[in-house]
Amino acid sequence: MKSRFIKPKTKYRIVIRMRCCEDCVRLRKHAINLGYTEVGLVKFIGHILFWWKKTKPVKKA
Repeated sequence: MKSRFIKPKTKYRIVIRMRCCEDCVRLRKHAINLGYTEVGLVKFIGHILFWWKKTKPVKKA
């Protein structure tokens, strides 16, 4: 089992690889408490490549 986490607007990221689901669930709770967000594979790779990019602000009409 793999869980991927990123910390938005920073370059920090975590991958948790476990055989036991119970341990992975416990570690997932701690990662979320530290400010990490769980993401999928595509977003995780995108974060590795483009972590410095900022989101564009939405123009108000």
